[in-house]
Amino acid sequence: MINKDIYFIEENAGFEELTSESLKFASYLKKCGKKEIKIFLSSTFDFCAALFGAMMANTKAHVVSDERLCDIGDLNFAKCKGDKEGEFFLNTNYKFYLYTSGSSGSSKIIEKSIKDMFEEANFLRNFIKMDGKKVYTSVTHQHMFGLTFKVFLPLVAGMKVLSSRLDYPELIFAYDFTDSIFISSPVVLSVVSKYDNVCLNTASLIVSAGSKLSDDIRDKFTSKIMEIYGSTETGVVASNFGSGFVIFDAVNADIKDDRLFINSKWCDNFLSFDMAEIHGKDLKLLGRSDRIIKLNETRFSLDEAESFLKDHTFIKDAKCALLKNDKRVKALLVLSDDGKNEFRNNGKLGIVDTIKKYLYPKFKTNIRSFKIISEIPKNSYGKFSISEFQKCYDEKKIPSFSLLQSDEKIAKFSCFMSEDCFFFEGHFREFPLTPGFIQLGFVFECLDIYGIKIDGGYVVENLKFMAFLRPFDRCIIEICITDKNINFKIFANETQCCSGRIKVV
Repeated sequence: MINKDIYFIEENAGFEELTSESLKFASYLKKCGKKEIKIFLSSTFDFCAALFGAMMANTKAHVVSDERLCDIGDLNFAKCKGDKEGEFFLNTNYKFYLYTSGSSGSSKIIEKSIKDMFEEANFLRNFIKMDGKKVYTSVTHQHMFGLTFKVFLPLVAGMKVLSSRLDYPELIFAYDFTDSIFISSPVVLSVVSKYDNVCLNTASLIVSAGSKLSDDIRDKFTSKIMEIYGSTETGVVASNFGSGFVIFDAVNADIKDDRLFINSKWCDNFLSFDMAEIHGKDLKLLGRSDRIIKLNETRFSLDEAESFLKDHTFIKDAKCALLKNDKRVKALLVLSDDGKNEFRNNGKLGIVDTIKKYLYPKFKTNIRSFKIISEIPKNSYGKFSISEFQKCYDEKKIPSFSLLQSDEKIAKFSCFMSEDCFFFEGHFREFPLTPGFIQLGFVFECLDIYGIKIDGGYVVENLKFMAFLRPFDRCIIEICITDKNINFKIFANETQCCSGRIKVV
């Protein structure tokens, strides 16, 4: 089943090295009597050796995505080797365990077999027909998408794999993608698409999964892009080359109770939470059934609400959730350029009043509370969990200053006044500005960064305010220290808005 042309670029290792290291790890597990392990290995080569070693030792293996949870990791794997004993073999009935992302709740343990993974990989090999290509990735092999395309597909197609993840633009731009496949996600592709020199356009194929790939991002690339629909439970289900999802020939899909029912050689009769329409082999996804909640005796779609919010000219991105013990939906809003202009002129009240009027005909007052944030912190796959939602909603964000320059007399500090600063939330909601006592607090924060702590008493003298410090301003603070006096100036962009003196007593 394993193509002997498999090659791991960084390790300069092929089939012989892989089977040898697998046997050594199997020997170690047998001698230690380990019946169960948790694996977190950054190197794809090491991961393959560990997984196949566990298989031959018949040790239960959990593939974890958090290094803190593992007992076989980057720090100790090199020491976990015994003598090379016996011959390498594949036990296709061997089962190991993956964990879902937990984006819709708590993470679940999913059982996978070696047979299932090779069935899926062989199908994909015949589907894309790119044997021997180089494989570069921005995703990890600790989740199903990466495991399929970074581990098992290369193993059956004899590909050349780069173990390291290329998940930052500067890493991606260091490689030549000619005659290669790039396995990625919409989040990484979105970042890379903002650069003019897109080296990925030389790739033979870009594969994306994890969240929806927008047409705007797809259109930024000239390389062929295959978007994958699937899950940890189902493996691959359908592909989208730009004209919508088409169900793979090896997959049978049907609709049961409005939900997608999936069966394939690598997935036995799984009822997904995804709702969909099927026309022949064409698949149209309609959102998740577990994101349809009962609210005031009516069905309420969180996905539909998010989509509707994003259609408003003020909103760039949105997430909705019904948190524990709540009776109304909460929404996180990321503002568009139009929304930022409205926020600067009329504050959160202006945004919320407009959005409530926009929502009322369709959703009445079911979305009651709104939090404006600068960005929804999705993971590298574009996932955003309910726990992250709660964290974002509860967070009281404060500005973070950095030292721009300093000499013996003057130090300069800088910070961007983003729309999610906590004091724009409650103070002056119709005309957001930074309160004076907050600005004075900035001065003490900058002194702390500069290594100056005022332990005794002090008096603030000559405090003057000349202009407003407002959302989306660049705040510059200049501090000049002479004897026991600390003189400071605060600027909103290039306009001075405050000055004063702190006298240490």
